[in-house]
Amino acid sequence: MPMVCGLSLPPIPRRIRPRWRFWAVDCVRALALGVRPRYSARMKARTQRRQGANATTEPPGQAPARPTEESSRERLKLTALQLFSQSGVDGVSVRDIVSAAQMRNGASVHYYFGSKENLVRELVLESAVKSDARRREQLDRYEREGGVRGLEDVVRMLIAGEVEPDESRGVVGRHGLGHMRFILSLQINNRALMMQAIVGTDVRQAYRQCIHLARRFLPDLSDTAFRNRIGLLYTYIAAALASREAALSGPAEAWGMWGDEDFVDQLVRTSCALLQA
Repeated sequence: MPMVCGLSLPPIPRRIRPRWRFWAVDCVRALALGVRPRYSARMKARTQRRQGANATTEPPGQAPARPTEESSRERLKLTALQLFSQSGVDGVSVRDIVSAAQMRNGASVHYYFGSKENLVRELVLESAVKSDARRREQLDRYEREGGVRGLEDVVRMLIAGEVEPDESRGVVGRHGLGHMRFILSLQINNRALMMQAIVGTDVRQAYRQCIHLARRFLPDLSDTAFRNRIGLLYTYIAAALASREAALSGPAEAWGMWGDEDFVDQLVRTSCALLQA
């Protein structure tokens, strides 16, 4: 009677002895080395067919492609941004993020970011960097063309920081939508957490330059009135863009005015009216 790992096994029929011999040797090897048993390509394909999956064979000498740490990190960030934009930071758990991102490791968020709060801070900081870079591009363009001509140019630069180039034409950006809903939700419910991410950094230089330019075109307003108008302006822009994001994330036939090509122009004019009222 054959012995495997000290256990007596019943006689194996002759027609399956080669297969049994393969498994016995492989199991002993796996136990001795502390590794998982190997599977032949033929047996792997047979298992996939039984499960109804399409059997795929990797090219000889090439290992199956695996997600890198960078791709896993970006997947978690994008998934978290989409969930936060829909349910708010407080309405999304770490488990929700891991599950929606289809990560095998339940501790992925803590591994890459340390905590959900750190993930939120990184999303805010990354968003601020991208927004300021877009405003800087607009400032440089105006300087090449002779400078800012009026308040509309300043407001257009402020809005450009929050709108991806594709989205300004009513087209969903490559990275999907959710940025402004996420930021607006933070402003309302988690403002302290949002400010922690950008306080002490230089990621708002172009924004401050835009505000300085706006002050030049509104000389009759007191400093207090100007600060209040700027606060109202940003809230108005954020709410309008967040509403537009929600609309554009649905079917095109339901976009309505949010999908109009002149939406940004209308937002610029009404924003200027708010400042000059």
